[in-house]
Amino acid sequence: MSTQFKFLLGAGAFGIVVGVVYWYFGYEPAGFLMLVFMGLAAGFWGSYILWKAGRERRKFAEDDPEADPSKQAGETVGWFSAGSIWPLVMGLGTAIALEGFVFGYWMLFFGLLLFVWAVVGLMMESRG
Repeated sequence: MSTQFKFLLGAGAFGIVVGVVYWYFGYEPAGFLMLVFMGLAAGFWGSYILWKAGRERRKFAEDDPEADPSKQAGETVGWFSAGSIWPLVMGLGTAIALEGFVFGYWMLFFGLLLFVWAVVGLMMESRG
């Protein structure tokens, strides 16, 4: 069985249980809802992976108790630039867009524009 769905279903159950305990002792609705929704989100993804794994039966390296890490060494995952400026620009765009909810919608527009520009720049750079 896949380790991924076990972890996500466990995290989902943990979030829901902690949310209920938090509500019982604190009577605070915001934290209760955030914990329960975190648990539901993790449980949703865990059940989706369980459903997909039941249909495809793929075997991952983390599912093998006798796995050797050296077998996967050198496997190419993708190309990522270590000296890219675009993640910084993306973070600035996100921060400016979030400040737009407080200070005015013109900042939201400018932040979203900066974020989209950074996403396009990062995609173009990652093509090699």
